[in-house]
Amino acid sequence: MIPTNVAGKYIFLDIVNYTYRRTIEAQTDIIDVLNKVVMESLQFFKIDEKNRILIPTGDGICIALLDINHPFDIHIKLALKILELLNQYNRYQKNGMRKFQVRIGINENIDNLIIDINGNKNVAGLGINDAQRIMSQADGGNIFVGRAVYDRLLQREKYMKKFQGFTVIIKHNVPLEVYQFINPSTKYLNSSISTSVNIPKYPRSNQKKVKELKFSKLIAYFIGHVIKNKEFILKHAGDAGSNHALFVLMSYLAKDSVTKSEKGKLEKHVSQLSFFLGSNLEEMFNNLKDVFFNLLLDYNYMFFEEEIYPYTGGIPSEPLKYFEKNSLCLEVTEEAIEKLKKEWPKIVSELGIK
Repeated sequence: MIPTNVAGKYIFLDIVNYTYRRTIEAQTDIIDVLNKVVMESLQFFKIDEKNRILIPTGDGICIALLDINHPFDIHIKLALKILELLNQYNRYQKNGMRKFQVRIGINENIDNLIIDINGNKNVAGLGINDAQRIMSQADGGNIFVGRAVYDRLLQREKYMKKFQGFTVIIKHNVPLEVYQFINPSTKYLNSSISTSVNIPKYPRSNQKKVKELKFSKLIAYFIGHVIKNKEFILKHAGDAGSNHALFVLMSYLAKDSVTKSEKGKLEKHVSQLSFFLGSNLEEMFNNLKDVFFNLLLDYNYMFFEEEIYPYTGGIPSEPLKYFEKNSLCLEVTEEAIEKLKKEWPKIVSELGIK
């Protein structure tokens, strides 16, 4: 059977602390309540069975909406309705074990409609996979969305200035853009910044003490160019496309500098950047912004994992901690500047860093 493409919108629900200090009976009752809340919410928006798939996940549900384009924000509306109904339930529930919260991750993508092992319709693809990863960044009552959802809603009046963006590290050390939906006037929505995005996503093995390593020459140049071009970065940073283009530009500049530094005294260095990117920073940046976003993202993943967040024996090494959190490595700490000056004075002098 050839899979059928489907425009999927995903609302991934996860019960917070599902088994913690709850009896089996309480867990069963909670699942029953969540099922009823989800069904009531679907009926409220008159979503037909043919246009949705409900996938139980043990301690939650993934709602897959299929080929629904109107209203454009149906996934957000549905998530908010679910939170509203749960808030009403919790207000009148006197038994503490049966009060509960859900965290919500929302994503959308063109995925594949398949038939699973039980003969039921199901969905497979990056959209539904990332919905779970996005959800994992949320706290109870939070709504997190992926980049595709953010891009669709960003220019809509009702959603302007309603998202806080973060770059987090997920499985296999891959950076992922997530956006928290924030609207303090909606009382049943938790608009407090999720605790997950304020801590590094390191594996448990990171509890071991990591030996301080010297910056590699490539990372030293990368950090050096970030420092040198701080004003340029601040001028152009903002949306995800610009930030990823800036990241790629800084890494290209760093690689070019490494190549130049390794030339012999009698060898002339000819920068390759001018041949395929442009003759100055502005031109290079604009040309990179025109590159297909997923290509930029793929390059970022590769450079990030191999150079900025490498692993040795399961322990994350330097220099991730020398970048400001959630800055996509476009802003360095004062500690990074001091370390660069101490370890690579020639690079500091070459780039004119004060």
